[in-house]
Amino acid sequence: DKLASELGEKPTQTADELRKKRKESADAVDKLAAEQDELRKKTEKAAAEGDPETRAAELQKLGREQERLQKEAEKLTERLT
Repeated sequence: DKLASELGEKPTQTADELRKKRKESADAVDKLAAEQDELRKKTEKAAAEGDPETRAAELQKLGREQERLQKEAEKLTERLT
């Protein structure tokens, strides 16, 4: 049937393509980990801020950044599974 033939015609990836994808994925994970570590450092610094208004504003900004990183991590997880 048509579905079976379409599935059968799907080209397989070469070893080079798979290596390239694996490297890109590893690089993306490393980048995400570095961004998360930098965010942790910024959060610690912001938490030590003496002015409550400045501290609150900075922590809110960093919270939005954490949400962005979380979404990136979820997308990466979907791509890798």
